[in-house]
Amino acid sequence: MNDKLNLLSIIGYARGGAVDYAWRLLREGGYDEWKDDPAALCVVGRLFKDRALSAGEVERGALYLEAAKAYGRAGELNGAAYPLINAATLSALAGEDMRSKALAARVLEICERGEDEAETPYYRAATRSEEHTSELQSLTN
Repeated sequence: MNDKLNLLSIIGYARGGAVDYAWRLLREGGYDEWKDDPAALCVVGRLFKDRALSAGEVERGALYLEAAKAYGRAGELNGAAYPLINAATLSALAGEDMRSKALAARVLEICERGEDEAETPYYRAATRSEEHTSELQSLTN
């Protein structure tokens, strides 16, 4: 089985609510060590986000921050709007307002220049909307 298919399988388990099993597969495959692969980093970010959603209040912020870091690194590597907007939103949830605003502004620039990888007009509009939401959240904190 190839790595892309393995990562999709891991995401499938996470979406199905089997987050612990997805983490196990991620670690067994060594994907948690892939620091220069945007796809693997997005899966790591997704799993940290899923853990944050079910964590207690004390632990939640740290998990959101780890998720934001993984998505942010993926965005640094590929310049894509998807991981960067996730990093912006998760940074806001982690209380990292300055980082959130900077990432959100970068996403908006990418979208306005038409450099985003959006496959549909809906995705492009949703990304812009999330960018504005992230900006508003950081202004109110």
